[in-house]
Amino acid sequence: MRPALISAALVVVSLLAGLAATEAYLRATGTRPLAEIYPQGICPTIWCGGGFREYAEETGWYTAEGVWPKESEQRPMTILSQGRRAIEGKIGRASGAPGIVILGGSISQGIGVRDSEHYGAVLQQVLPNADVTVLATEGYGTSQVLGTLDRMARLNPAAQEKVVVYGFIGHHLERNVGTFGWNKPLSDLLGMIVDLPHAELDNGNLIQVPLRTNAFFSTGLMGELAISAVLKDWWMRRTMTPRADDSEEVTQRLLLRLDEAVRRRGSKLVVAMLDDYLFDPQLGMVRTPALAERMMAYMRDNGIDFVDMRLDWRRAQLGLILHNGGHPNERTHLIWGHELGGALVERHLGGLPAAGLTVRNANFGAACADFTPPNDLPNLYHWGNATGYVARQCAGRDRCDLFVDVGPGALSDPVNSCAKDIQVEYFCGPVGTARRLKSNGDSFRKTYELSCPPG
Repeated sequence: MRPALISAALVVVSLLAGLAATEAYLRATGTRPLAEIYPQGICPTIWCGGGFREYAEETGWYTAEGVWPKESEQRPMTILSQGRRAIEGKIGRASGAPGIVILGGSISQGIGVRDSEHYGAVLQQVLPNADVTVLATEGYGTSQVLGTLDRMARLNPAAQEKVVVYGFIGHHLERNVGTFGWNKPLSDLLGMIVDLPHAELDNGNLIQVPLRTNAFFSTGLMGELAISAVLKDWWMRRTMTPRADDSEEVTQRLLLRLDEAVRRRGSKLVVAMLDDYLFDPQLGMVRTPALAERMMAYMRDNGIDFVDMRLDWRRAQLGLILHNGGHPNERTHLIWGHELGGALVERHLGGLPAAGLTVRNANFGAACADFTPPNDLPNLYHWGNATGYVARQCAGRDRCDLFVDVGPGALSDPVNSCAKDIQVEYFCGPVGTARRLKSNGDSFRKTYELSCPPG
Protein backbone atom coordinates (compact mmCIF):
# COMPACT_ATOMS: atom_id res chain seq x y z
CA MET A 1 0.00 0.00 0.00
CA ARG A 2 2.84 2.36 0.88
CA PRO A 3 4.51 2.16 -2.58
CA ALA A 4 1.15 2.97 -4.21
CA LEU A 5 0.78 6.07 -2.08
CA ILE A 6 4.33 7.12 -2.90
CA SER A 7 3.65 6.64 -6.62
CA ALA A 8 0.45 8.66 -6.42
CA ALA A 9 2.24 11.40 -4.53
CA LEU A 10 4.99 11.49 -7.14
CA VAL A 11 2.39 11.81 -9.89
CA VAL A 12 0.72 14.71 -8.06
CA VAL A 13 4.06 16.41 -7.42
CA SER A 14 5.02 15.97 -11.08
CA LEU A 15 1.75 17.46 -12.23
CA LEU A 16 2.09 20.40 -9.87
CA ALA A 17 5.68 20.94 -10.96
CA GLY A 18 4.59 20.85 -14.59
CA LEU A 19 1.81 23.33 -13.93
CA ALA A 20 4.18 25.60 -12.02
CA ALA A 21 6.69 25.51 -14.87
CA THR A 22 3.95 26.20 -17.42
CA GLU A 23 2.63 29.06 -15.31
CA ALA A 24 6.11 30.57 -14.99
CA TYR A 25 6.70 30.28 -18.74
CA LEU A 26 3.36 31.86 -19.63
CA ARG A 27 3.94 34.79 -17.30
CA ALA A 28 7.47 35.24 -18.60
CA THR A 29 6.15 35.41 -22.18
CA GLY A 30 3.50 38.00 -21.35
CA THR A 31 0.36 35.91 -20.82
CA ARG A 32 -1.80 37.56 -18.16
CA PRO A 33 -4.35 35.88 -15.88
CA LEU A 34 -7.95 36.52 -16.81
CA ALA A 35 -8.57 38.13 -13.43
CA GLU A 36 -6.04 40.82 -14.43
CA ILE A 37 -7.53 41.25 -17.89
CA TYR A 38 -10.94 41.95 -16.37
CA PRO A 39 -10.05 43.25 -12.87
CA GLN A 40 -13.44 44.81 -12.02
CA GLY A 41 -15.07 41.40 -11.77
CA ILE A 42 -16.88 39.31 -14.30
CA CYS A 43 -20.00 40.80 -15.83
CA PRO A 44 -22.63 38.04 -16.14
CA THR A 45 -23.96 39.44 -19.41
CA ILE A 46 -22.51 41.37 -22.36
CA TRP A 47 -24.84 44.34 -21.80
CA CYS A 48 -23.58 45.19 -18.31
CA GLY A 49 -23.05 48.87 -17.70
CA GLY A 50 -25.62 50.05 -20.24
CA GLY A 51 -24.20 52.18 -23.04
CA PHE A 52 -24.42 50.94 -26.59
CA ARG A 53 -26.50 47.80 -25.94
CA GLU A 54 -29.76 47.03 -24.16
CA TYR A 55 -30.85 43.58 -23.04
CA ALA A 56 -33.47 41.77 -25.13
CA GLU A 57 -34.88 38.45 -24.03
CA GLU A 58 -35.29 37.03 -27.53
CA THR A 59 -32.01 38.17 -29.13
CA GLY A 60 -29.54 38.89 -26.33
CA TRP A 61 -29.36 42.63 -27.06
CA TYR A 62 -30.42 45.45 -29.33
CA THR A 63 -28.82 48.85 -29.94
CA ALA A 64 -29.71 51.32 -27.22
CA GLU A 65 -31.59 54.54 -27.88
CA GLY A 66 -29.26 57.44 -28.57
CA VAL A 67 -26.83 58.91 -31.07
CA TRP A 68 -23.80 56.72 -31.58
CA PRO A 69 -20.64 57.70 -33.48
CA LYS A 70 -19.16 54.52 -34.89
CA GLU A 71 -15.56 53.63 -35.54
CA SER A 72 -13.25 55.70 -37.70
CA GLU A 73 -15.81 57.51 -39.86
CA GLN A 74 -17.56 59.06 -36.84
CA ARG A 75 -20.82 59.53 -38.73
CA PRO A 76 -23.66 59.74 -36.20
CA MET A 77 -26.21 56.94 -36.14
CA THR A 78 -29.49 57.85 -34.46
CA ILE A 79 -31.27 54.97 -32.72
CA LEU A 80 -34.88 55.39 -31.58
CA SER A 81 -36.77 53.36 -29.00
CA GLN A 82 -36.50 49.55 -29.17
CA GLY A 83 -33.49 49.71 -31.48
CA ARG A 84 -35.11 51.33 -34.53
CA ARG A 85 -32.71 53.16 -36.86
CA ALA A 86 -33.86 56.71 -37.54
CA ILE A 87 -34.88 57.64 -41.09
CA GLU A 88 -34.23 61.31 -41.68
CA GLY A 89 -37.25 63.26 -42.91
CA LYS A 90 -39.71 60.42 -42.38
CA ILE A 91 -43.23 61.60 -41.62
CA GLY A 92 -45.90 59.73 -39.70
CA ARG A 93 -47.41 56.59 -41.18
CA ALA A 94 -50.32 57.31 -43.49
CA SER A 95 -53.50 55.30 -43.08
CA GLY A 96 -53.23 52.11 -45.11
CA ALA A 97 -49.57 52.58 -45.98
CA PRO A 98 -47.96 49.15 -46.46
CA GLY A 99 -45.36 48.43 -43.80
CA ILE A 100 -41.86 47.30 -44.74
CA VAL A 101 -39.57 46.07 -41.95
CA ILE A 102 -35.84 45.64 -42.57
CA LEU A 103 -34.00 43.12 -40.37
CA GLY A 104 -30.38 41.99 -40.34
CA GLY A 105 -26.98 42.98 -38.95
CA SER A 106 -24.84 46.11 -38.92
CA ILE A 107 -24.79 46.51 -42.71
CA SER A 108 -28.59 46.65 -42.86
CA GLN A 109 -28.58 48.87 -39.77
CA GLY A 110 -26.36 51.25 -41.71
CA ILE A 111 -23.32 51.59 -39.49
CA GLY A 112 -20.98 54.18 -40.97
CA VAL A 113 -23.58 56.18 -42.93
CA ARG A 114 -25.97 58.94 -41.89
CA ASP A 115 -29.66 58.68 -41.04
CA SER A 116 -30.53 59.79 -44.58
CA GLU A 117 -28.08 57.46 -46.33
CA HIS A 118 -28.66 53.86 -45.18
CA TYR A 119 -30.60 51.74 -47.64
CA GLY A 120 -33.69 51.72 -45.41
CA ALA A 121 -33.80 55.53 -45.62
CA VAL A 122 -33.23 55.40 -49.38
CA LEU A 123 -36.04 52.84 -49.69
CA GLN A 124 -38.37 55.20 -47.81
CA GLN A 125 -37.49 57.96 -50.31
CA VAL A 126 -38.04 55.59 -53.23
CA LEU A 127 -41.39 54.41 -51.80
CA PRO A 128 -42.80 57.48 -50.04
CA ASN A 129 -46.25 55.91 -49.82
CA ALA A 130 -44.92 52.96 -47.82
CA ASP A 131 -43.86 52.90 -44.17
CA VAL A 132 -40.28 51.64 -43.72
CA THR A 133 -38.95 50.54 -40.33
CA VAL A 134 -35.35 49.42 -39.78
CA LEU A 135 -34.89 47.00 -36.86
CA ALA A 136 -31.54 45.59 -37.96
CA THR A 137 -28.91 45.37 -35.20
CA GLU A 138 -25.13 45.12 -35.25
CA GLY A 139 -23.93 41.56 -34.72
CA TYR A 140 -27.17 39.82 -35.65
CA GLY A 141 -27.40 36.68 -37.76
CA THR A 142 -30.44 34.76 -39.01
CA SER A 143 -31.21 33.25 -35.61
CA GLN A 144 -31.44 36.68 -34.02
CA VAL A 145 -33.54 37.97 -36.92
CA LEU A 146 -36.02 35.26 -35.98
CA GLY A 147 -35.83 36.47 -32.38
CA THR A 148 -36.55 40.02 -33.56
CA LEU A 149 -39.84 38.82 -35.04
CA ASP A 150 -40.72 37.35 -31.64
CA ARG A 151 -39.83 40.62 -29.92
CA MET A 152 -41.96 42.56 -32.42
CA ALA A 153 -44.92 40.27 -31.67
CA ARG A 154 -44.44 40.68 -27.92
CA LEU A 155 -44.18 44.48 -27.99
CA ASN A 156 -46.86 45.18 -30.59
CA PRO A 157 -48.98 42.10 -31.28
CA ALA A 158 -51.49 44.01 -33.43
CA ALA A 159 -48.90 45.30 -35.93
CA GLN A 160 -48.72 43.60 -39.30
CA GLU A 161 -46.26 44.57 -42.02
CA LYS A 162 -46.72 43.70 -45.68
CA VAL A 163 -43.07 42.82 -46.34
CA VAL A 164 -40.19 41.72 -44.11
CA VAL A 165 -36.78 42.29 -45.71
CA TYR A 166 -33.85 40.31 -44.35
CA GLY A 167 -30.44 41.70 -45.35
CA PHE A 168 -28.29 38.58 -45.74
CA ILE A 169 -24.47 38.59 -45.87
CA GLY A 170 -22.10 35.63 -46.12
CA HIS A 171 -20.71 36.22 -42.64
CA HIS A 172 -24.10 35.31 -41.18
CA LEU A 173 -23.10 31.66 -41.67
CA GLU A 174 -20.43 32.00 -38.96
CA ARG A 175 -22.80 33.91 -36.69
CA ASN A 176 -25.57 31.39 -37.21
CA VAL A 177 -23.55 28.53 -35.68
CA GLY A 178 -21.45 30.57 -33.23
CA THR A 179 -17.96 29.74 -34.48
CA PHE A 180 -14.80 30.19 -32.40
CA GLY A 181 -13.69 33.12 -34.56
CA TRP A 182 -17.02 34.89 -34.06
CA ASN A 183 -17.11 34.43 -30.26
CA LYS A 184 -13.42 35.01 -29.46
CA PRO A 185 -13.17 38.85 -29.80
CA LEU A 186 -15.98 39.55 -27.33
CA SER A 187 -14.77 36.75 -25.04
CA ASP A 188 -11.31 38.32 -24.96
CA LEU A 189 -12.79 41.76 -24.32
CA LEU A 190 -14.80 40.56 -21.32
CA GLY A 191 -12.29 38.03 -20.02
CA MET A 192 -14.72 35.10 -20.03
CA ILE A 193 -16.33 32.68 -22.46
CA VAL A 194 -19.13 34.33 -24.44
CA ASP A 195 -21.28 32.14 -26.67
CA LEU A 196 -23.42 34.47 -28.77
CA PRO A 197 -26.96 33.48 -29.85
CA HIS A 198 -26.85 30.86 -32.59
CA ALA A 199 -28.44 27.62 -33.76
CA GLU A 200 -27.23 24.02 -33.66
CA LEU A 201 -28.23 20.64 -35.03
CA ASP A 202 -29.17 18.16 -32.29
CA ASN A 203 -29.80 14.67 -33.68
CA GLY A 204 -31.00 16.27 -36.88
CA ASN A 205 -33.22 18.80 -35.13
CA LEU A 206 -32.55 22.54 -35.38
CA ILE A 207 -32.40 24.22 -31.96
CA GLN A 208 -31.86 27.91 -31.31
CA VAL A 209 -29.45 28.64 -28.48
CA PRO A 210 -29.69 31.90 -26.48
CA LEU A 211 -26.69 33.95 -25.40
CA ARG A 212 -24.58 32.09 -22.84
CA THR A 213 -21.59 33.12 -20.74
CA ASN A 214 -19.17 31.04 -18.68
CA ALA A 215 -16.86 32.62 -16.11
CA PHE A 216 -15.31 29.36 -14.80
CA PHE A 217 -11.84 30.13 -16.14
CA SER A 218 -12.06 33.78 -15.03
CA THR A 219 -12.99 33.56 -11.36
CA GLY A 220 -11.58 32.16 -8.13
CA LEU A 221 -8.12 30.62 -8.04
CA MET A 222 -8.37 29.67 -11.74
CA GLY A 223 -8.76 33.31 -12.75
CA GLU A 224 -5.53 34.23 -10.91
CA LEU A 225 -3.45 31.86 -13.06
CA ALA A 226 -1.98 32.77 -16.44
CA ILE A 227 -2.93 29.33 -17.71
CA SER A 228 -6.59 30.42 -17.36
CA ALA A 229 -6.34 32.40 -20.61
CA VAL A 230 -4.90 29.40 -22.44
CA LEU A 231 -7.52 27.02 -21.07
CA LYS A 232 -10.32 29.44 -22.00
CA ASP A 233 -9.22 29.51 -25.64
CA TRP A 234 -8.63 25.76 -25.68
CA TRP A 235 -12.12 25.08 -24.39
CA MET A 236 -13.68 27.47 -26.87
CA ARG A 237 -11.81 25.95 -29.80
CA ARG A 238 -12.75 22.45 -28.69
CA THR A 239 -16.46 23.17 -28.36
CA MET A 240 -17.04 25.80 -31.07
CA THR A 241 -14.76 24.99 -34.01
CA PRO A 242 -16.70 21.85 -35.12
CA ARG A 243 -19.85 23.93 -35.51
CA ALA A 244 -18.53 25.46 -38.73
CA ASP A 245 -19.15 22.16 -40.54
CA ASP A 246 -22.90 22.67 -40.11
CA SER A 247 -23.03 26.38 -40.99
CA GLU A 248 -24.57 26.03 -44.44
CA GLU A 249 -27.25 23.52 -43.44
CA VAL A 250 -28.09 25.45 -40.27
CA THR A 251 -28.42 28.70 -42.26
CA GLN A 252 -30.66 27.10 -44.87
CA ARG A 253 -32.94 25.68 -42.21
CA LEU A 254 -33.02 29.00 -40.37
CA LEU A 255 -34.09 30.71 -43.60
CA LEU A 256 -36.88 28.19 -44.01
CA ARG A 257 -37.96 28.76 -40.40
CA LEU A 258 -37.80 32.53 -40.93
CA ASP A 259 -39.98 32.30 -44.03
CA GLU A 260 -42.54 30.22 -42.13
CA ALA A 261 -42.56 32.68 -39.23
CA VAL A 262 -43.12 35.64 -41.56
CA ARG A 263 -45.95 33.83 -43.34
CA ARG A 264 -47.63 33.18 -40.00
CA ARG A 265 -47.66 36.96 -39.47
CA GLY A 266 -49.53 37.35 -42.76
CA SER A 267 -46.48 38.99 -44.32
CA LYS A 268 -44.05 38.18 -47.12
CA LEU A 269 -40.32 37.55 -46.63
CA VAL A 270 -37.82 38.97 -49.11
CA VAL A 271 -34.17 38.02 -48.56
CA ALA A 272 -31.83 40.73 -49.87
CA MET A 273 -28.55 39.04 -50.83
CA LEU A 274 -26.11 41.85 -50.03
CA ASP A 275 -22.79 40.02 -50.30
CA ASP A 276 -21.17 36.60 -50.44
CA TYR A 277 -18.08 37.00 -48.24
CA LEU A 278 -16.89 34.44 -45.71
CA PHE A 279 -14.14 34.90 -43.14
CA ASP A 280 -10.87 33.05 -43.68
CA PRO A 281 -8.40 33.10 -40.73
CA GLN A 282 -5.44 33.63 -43.07
CA LEU A 283 -6.98 35.71 -45.86
CA GLY A 284 -9.68 37.69 -44.07
CA MET A 285 -12.96 38.25 -45.90
CA VAL A 286 -13.03 36.22 -49.12
CA ARG A 287 -15.68 36.21 -51.82
CA THR A 288 -17.50 32.89 -52.24
CA PRO A 289 -19.92 33.24 -55.18
CA ALA A 290 -20.58 29.49 -55.20
CA LEU A 291 -21.95 29.75 -51.66
CA ALA A 292 -24.39 32.47 -52.68
CA GLU A 293 -25.51 30.42 -55.67
CA ARG A 294 -26.20 27.42 -53.42
CA MET A 295 -28.12 29.56 -50.94
CA MET A 296 -30.21 31.14 -53.70
CA ALA A 297 -30.87 27.73 -55.25
CA TYR A 298 -32.10 26.50 -51.86
CA MET A 299 -34.40 29.49 -51.48
CA ARG A 300 -35.69 29.08 -55.02
CA ASP A 301 -36.43 25.40 -54.43
CA ASN A 302 -38.25 26.19 -51.18
CA GLY A 303 -40.31 29.13 -52.38
CA ILE A 304 -38.39 31.80 -50.44
CA ASP A 305 -38.35 35.13 -52.27
CA PHE A 306 -34.95 36.81 -52.66
CA VAL A 307 -33.29 39.66 -54.55
CA ASP A 308 -29.66 39.27 -55.65
CA MET A 309 -28.21 42.69 -54.77
CA ARG A 310 -24.55 41.69 -54.52
CA LEU A 311 -21.95 44.26 -55.50
CA ASP A 312 -18.23 43.75 -55.21
CA TRP A 313 -18.19 46.73 -52.86
CA ARG A 314 -15.01 45.66 -51.10
CA ARG A 315 -12.99 46.70 -54.16
CA ALA A 316 -11.51 49.97 -52.95
CA GLN A 317 -11.12 51.34 -56.47
CA LEU A 318 -14.90 51.44 -56.83
CA GLY A 319 -15.17 53.72 -53.81
CA LEU A 320 -17.88 51.57 -52.28
CA ILE A 321 -16.46 50.83 -48.82
CA LEU A 322 -15.68 52.67 -45.63
CA HIS A 323 -12.60 52.11 -43.52
CA ASN A 324 -14.61 50.97 -40.48
CA GLY A 325 -14.44 47.21 -40.66
CA GLY A 326 -15.58 46.96 -44.29
CA HIS A 327 -19.04 48.47 -43.92
CA PRO A 328 -20.35 49.89 -47.22
CA ASN A 329 -20.63 53.62 -47.78
CA GLU A 330 -23.56 55.77 -48.89
CA ARG A 331 -22.98 55.02 -52.57
CA THR A 332 -23.58 51.32 -52.05
CA HIS A 333 -26.62 52.00 -49.85
CA LEU A 334 -28.05 54.26 -52.55
CA ILE A 335 -27.73 51.50 -55.16
CA TRP A 336 -29.25 48.95 -52.77
CA GLY A 337 -32.20 51.16 -51.82
CA HIS A 338 -33.24 51.72 -55.42
CA GLU A 339 -32.67 48.12 -56.47
CA LEU A 340 -34.72 46.84 -53.53
CA GLY A 341 -37.47 49.41 -54.14
CA GLY A 342 -37.82 48.34 -57.74
CA ALA A 343 -38.01 44.68 -56.79
CA LEU A 344 -40.66 45.30 -54.11
CA VAL A 345 -42.82 47.37 -56.45
CA GLU A 346 -42.57 44.71 -59.13
CA ARG A 347 -43.34 41.76 -56.83
CA HIS A 348 -45.33 42.87 -53.80
CA LEU A 349 -46.34 46.55 -53.82
CA GLY A 350 -48.06 46.99 -57.15
CA GLY A 351 -50.98 48.77 -55.49
CA LEU A 352 -48.91 51.69 -54.20
CA PRO A 353 -50.15 55.12 -55.23
CA ALA A 354 -48.05 56.58 -58.04
CA ALA A 355 -44.96 58.40 -56.84
CA GLY A 356 -43.17 59.17 -60.07
CA LEU A 357 -40.07 57.35 -61.26
CA THR A 358 -38.48 54.57 -59.20
CA VAL A 359 -35.03 53.78 -60.57
CA ARG A 360 -34.28 50.10 -60.19
CA ASN A 361 -30.82 50.05 -61.76
CA ALA A 362 -28.72 52.00 -64.23
CA ASN A 363 -25.53 51.00 -66.01
CA PHE A 364 -22.95 53.16 -67.77
CA GLY A 365 -20.69 51.26 -70.14
CA ALA A 366 -22.33 47.84 -70.00
CA ALA A 367 -21.32 47.28 -73.62
CA CYS A 368 -17.69 47.68 -72.49
CA ALA A 369 -17.87 45.07 -69.72
CA ASP A 370 -15.51 42.71 -71.57
CA PHE A 371 -13.33 45.39 -73.17
CA THR A 372 -9.59 45.44 -72.37
CA PRO A 373 -8.39 49.07 -72.05
CA PRO A 374 -4.95 49.99 -73.46
CA ASN A 375 -1.79 50.65 -71.44
CA ASP A 376 -2.74 48.10 -68.75
CA LEU A 377 -5.51 50.35 -67.45
CA PRO A 378 -8.17 48.53 -65.38
CA ASN A 379 -11.71 47.83 -66.51
CA LEU A 380 -13.76 49.13 -63.58
CA TYR A 381 -17.23 48.56 -64.99
CA HIS A 382 -19.66 46.95 -62.57
CA TRP A 383 -23.38 46.40 -62.66
CA GLY A 384 -25.40 49.26 -61.19
CA ASN A 385 -22.57 51.79 -61.51
CA ALA A 386 -24.95 54.58 -62.62
CA THR A 387 -27.92 53.83 -60.36
CA GLY A 388 -27.17 56.54 -57.83
CA TYR A 389 -26.45 59.15 -60.51
CA VAL A 390 -29.69 58.52 -62.39
CA ALA A 391 -31.70 58.33 -59.17
CA ARG A 392 -30.43 61.74 -58.05
CA GLN A 393 -31.67 63.28 -61.31
CA CYS A 394 -34.90 61.37 -61.84
CA ALA A 395 -36.28 59.57 -58.76
CA GLY A 396 -39.81 60.70 -57.82
CA ARG A 397 -40.37 62.74 -60.99
CA ASP A 398 -42.98 62.08 -63.64
CA ARG A 399 -40.58 63.15 -66.39
CA CYS A 400 -36.82 63.50 -66.37
CA ASP A 401 -34.22 64.66 -68.89
CA LEU A 402 -31.26 62.46 -68.04
CA PHE A 403 -27.95 64.08 -68.97
CA VAL A 404 -25.05 61.61 -69.18
CA ASP A 405 -21.82 63.23 -68.09
CA VAL A 406 -18.46 62.25 -66.61
CA GLY A 407 -16.62 64.23 -63.95
CA PRO A 408 -16.92 65.49 -60.36
CA GLY A 409 -20.47 65.10 -59.13
CA ALA A 410 -21.34 63.01 -62.18
CA LEU A 411 -20.32 59.60 -63.47
CA SER A 412 -16.82 58.17 -63.37
CA ASP A 413 -15.35 56.68 -66.55
CA PRO A 414 -15.23 52.94 -65.86
CA VAL A 415 -13.53 51.84 -69.08
CA ASN A 416 -10.96 53.95 -70.89
CA SER A 417 -11.05 54.14 -74.72
CA CYS A 418 -14.44 52.49 -75.11
CA ALA A 419 -17.70 54.14 -76.27
CA LYS A 420 -20.04 53.74 -73.32
CA ASP A 421 -23.77 53.19 -73.56
CA ILE A 422 -26.37 53.99 -70.90
CA GLN A 423 -29.04 51.54 -69.74
CA VAL A 424 -31.77 52.36 -67.21
CA GLU A 425 -34.51 50.17 -65.73
CA TYR A 426 -37.26 51.96 -63.85
CA PHE A 427 -40.87 51.76 -62.66
CA CYS A 428 -43.74 54.22 -62.70
CA GLY A 429 -45.70 54.17 -59.46
CA PRO A 430 -47.91 51.09 -59.30
CA VAL A 431 -47.00 49.79 -62.75
CA GLY A 432 -45.71 46.26 -62.22
CA THR A 433 -43.71 46.04 -65.46
CA ALA A 434 -40.30 47.64 -65.63
CA ARG A 435 -39.61 50.29 -68.26
CA ARG A 436 -36.22 50.37 -69.93
CA LEU A 437 -34.05 52.95 -71.63
CA LYS A 438 -31.07 51.84 -73.71
CA SER A 439 -28.94 54.18 -75.78
CA ASN A 440 -27.73 53.38 -79.25
CA GLY A 441 -23.95 53.56 -78.95
CA ASP A 442 -21.99 56.24 -77.15
CA SER A 443 -24.08 58.14 -74.60
CA PHE A 444 -21.47 60.66 -73.39
CA ARG A 445 -22.89 64.19 -72.98
CA LYS A 446 -26.22 63.24 -74.49
CA THR A 447 -29.70 63.70 -73.01
CA TYR A 448 -32.35 60.98 -72.73
CA GLU A 449 -35.95 61.23 -71.60
CA LEU A 450 -37.39 59.05 -68.86
CA SER A 451 -41.09 59.55 -68.28
CA CYS A 452 -44.19 58.17 -66.64
CA PRO A 453 -47.65 58.63 -68.15
CA PRO A 454 -50.01 60.94 -66.24
CA GLY A 455 -52.36 59.32 -63.72
